[in-house]
Amino acid sequence: PDLVLLDIQMPGLNGADFMAELSSSPGLSEVRVLAFTAYDQALVTREMLRLGACGVLQKPYPLEMLMRRIRSLWQPAQDMTSQRAVATALLGFGVPTDHVGYCYLQQILLLLVEEDAQGYTIEELYHRICKMHGLSGSGSVERAIREEVKRIFKAASPEFKELLHLARRDGVRHLSNGEFLTLMAQAIRLKYML
Repeated sequence: PDLVLLDIQMPGLNGADFMAELSSSPGLSEVRVLAFTAYDQALVTREMLRLGACGVLQKPYPLEMLMRRIRSLWQPAQDMTSQRAVATALLGFGVPTDHVGYCYLQQILLLLVEEDAQGYTIEELYHRICKMHGLSGSGSVERAIREEVKRIFKAASPEFKELLHLARRDGVRHLSNGEFLTLMAQAIRLKYML
């Protein structure tokens, strides 16, 4: 299979055990896994990412959200190291995986981290994300990302404070989407040596 949709709580075998079996099975260690959970998102998400999942979606979720997450994982140019690094960074900043803005942030950061998008304007990146999702205008992508950036500033996680400190932006209360995305992509590349 190219992609496994995994419910973490299954009868007889939990998600962590499944991930261990998958990673030790010849020829299956590179299969992408999108996990689902109704449990405490942060703890379960960290564990599943550590075990090799590409992402975790919290139940209940709208069908549209599932389709967006599948599309984001189906992009062949993106390697799993980058996907896990971006997902881990977003989790550390407190971005809920059940928001549509998560998908858009993840995809733009993947483009930036993998240097495929260097030289593009933020508006051009929004349009690329729109094309991936079959959307007609970039306004909804821009608004969804803006809302996630506001949540990140409001949550003020230690990881986010560290990012601002390293960028000599201590005390800043607002960054444009472009500034935030560029700063975050640079931090991910440095932290994970991508």
